[in-house]
Amino acid sequence: MLLDNVDEWEFDTIKLDLLTRGHSLFNLAMHLFQKHNLINTLDLDVLKLMRLCRLIEESYHRRNSFHNSTHAADVTQAVHCYLLEAKIAENLTEIEIFYALLAALLHDIDHPGVNQNFLIATSHFLPKIFGVISVLESHHCRAAIALLRQSGVIEHLRSSQRQFIENQIVALIMSTDMARQQEYLSKFKLLVDNDTFDINNHDHKTLMLQIALKCADISNPCRSWQLCARWSKRVTTEFFNQGNKEKELGIQISPLFDDTKHTTADIQVGFYHYVARPLFSCWSDFLHTPLCDMMLENMNDNLAKWDKVVKSEKN
Repeated sequence: MLLDNVDEWEFDTIKLDLLTRGHSLFNLAMHLFQKHNLINTLDLDVLKLMRLCRLIEESYHRRNSFHNSTHAADVTQAVHCYLLEAKIAENLTEIEIFYALLAALLHDIDHPGVNQNFLIATSHFLPKIFGVISVLESHHCRAAIALLRQSGVIEHLRSSQRQFIENQIVALIMSTDMARQQEYLSKFKLLVDNDTFDINNHDHKTLMLQIALKCADISNPCRSWQLCARWSKRVTTEFFNQGNKEKELGIQISPLFDDTKHTTADIQVGFYHYVARPLFSCWSDFLHTPLCDMMLENMNDNLAKWDKVVKSEKN
């Protein structure tokens, strides 16, 4: 059974989605809640939990080539791998594991398949509700808490526990805004570089889980080339689809979204240098584990492959 290998970094969520006929998120989520023994330790109602997982999966849009339920499942599997790291696993409560997994499952819920710039430029209703900062993340948070409450899965917990879980889910999802990456990374890097990270400090632990989710969200460059290339194609397809919509509407094309000027390869090379490498280097400095070594090695190997593709495209 494919899910028996869920602890492995090279787990193939796209294959799981094919085998489950589009239900990778539901199957992965229920498997992980059982694997972490959260159903027993938190006394979760299995039917309510199943309902929540169904609601989450159905709230993603399969028309999106990248921001869909398969991506959410892939991010959740990466978070699971990070939760197994000794430095993290030995210091988390069951509730912390629970909300970390939930935040991963919910982090892109109801994603429209276009970015914030497009929503603002087309006078979409979301910026009118949430303003022009972290529009999508704010929407994901609102939808996430609505589904969590609708399912009733945590209604048996104390009010303070329910509030804590909801607040932490919001804190983690909000951190996935790529426009705010430097804000979160600089705070975490300062703690790591100065050796002042304190796992018993609530704010420090929250920041650690935020960085874990951020790493999981953009973990594709750190997978094997076979997985990395497929995910890269999916994300650039979504980018170029938006760019084509912008052309049709006669509005400014978002940076990197013009398929007549950019390719999957050149987008990936820039992403590796300016986004992925700084984040994963800091995460590795924090954990110092074989998994981090593997991720950095994969990233460097994949970058070399993308560089070759770029050079061949220019010839």
